[in-house]
Amino acid sequence: MKRPLLASALLLSLASLMACQEAEPQVQRNRTVHKRLVPGSVVGEARKAPSRDNVVSLELAADDVPEEAACGGGGGGGGEEEPPAECVAWVEEVDSYDPATGNFEYLNTCAEGGDLASSHTVGHSDEMGNGNYTQTYTMRDGSVIVWTFVYTLGEDQISQVYTGSSSDGTQLNAVYRYPAEGITEVDEHYVLADGGTSDSVGTYDAQGRFTGTSSYDDPATPESPDTHLTQVENDEGLRQDYTYLYDNWNVTYNAFYPAAGGLAYNFRSDDRATIALPDFDGEYSYLPDGSGLGSYVQKFDDGSTLNVDHVVNTDGSYTESWIFHDATTAVDPDQEGHVTYPACGAGTGSLTTHVDGGDPETCDLRVELDGTTTVDNCR
Repeated sequence: MKRPLLASALLLSLASLMACQEAEPQVQRNRTVHKRLVPGSVVGEARKAPSRDNVVSLELAADDVPEEAACGGGGGGGGEEEPPAECVAWVEEVDSYDPATGNFEYLNTCAEGGDLASSHTVGHSDEMGNGNYTQTYTMRDGSVIVWTFVYTLGEDQISQVYTGSSSDGTQLNAVYRYPAEGITEVDEHYVLADGGTSDSVGTYDAQGRFTGTSSYDDPATPESPDTHLTQVENDEGLRQDYTYLYDNWNVTYNAFYPAAGGLAYNFRSDDRATIALPDFDGEYSYLPDGSGLGSYVQKFDDGSTLNVDHVVNTDGSYTESWIFHDATTAVDPDQEGHVTYPACGAGTGSLTTHVDGGDPETCDLRVELDGTTTVDNCR
């Protein structure tokens, strides 16, 4: 008997698809991810346009600053570093397969990172390529998810057909083909407990890199599918083209992670309830050392625009500058300013407001890590 080739429940992949309903698209990678500096309003409600007495559109909440600057509390001190979002240190506890009986058992525990503490697989396979097994996932919070699988050899003699069910109500139907050594072609269809569906079709190469498409459809929304991802990963790097629809928003997000490191991406977010098209449009790029730059434009229904630029340094500090053009005034621009944020601490800068028939007014700005903004020393 051959050692069985097991289908993974892909819980982490499924969780990432569910996360696609969050306000901002985030590309997940097992390498450093540079947090986007774009304010949350990129795909949420548009913030109010700046005016002489209103700088709310320029306030940065704590989750808008780079990860390096989110040091906890006010400026000055260093906070505890957040643990890795995914496991970075798997430990193989048990790796057992008996070719005489076809019984197998695998146990892996995670020593660092992620919410998954362990994965335990126990099952049986026959000489014809048929079998069954149970996978138990124990989370760090003590919760447990159990998958049971049954698989049979496909008619082409090089594929396996899987059916699976989870203790949380998720169902899986999948076909895995193995056309060459180290190559796996997948066609997976999940049905979630709430009736949502998740599909993934593509190929894993010998290095475990995936090229293909994934989608998620929420039965509670009129859009179908709600999210769609096209991915290509090879020696050059990882490229992802991502779209999703929710709460009247159309969002596209295209990212490229070069194999040598860094990141380049662009995005368009359009609120179908507004006249502006699109409401947000921008692009950012980062070098392997973490430094980078980018910008976005926010459009308003009356023709006004807010242009925002960011320059990020290797130490995590960055500068945000902006220019606001109010289409209803003869002044151009109506407001401009900048704020410079250290790697850890409050940002400081200035704001200049121009008015029709009057002198411009410049004020000092200070933005705390919690987003609290102070405007003073106007002149």
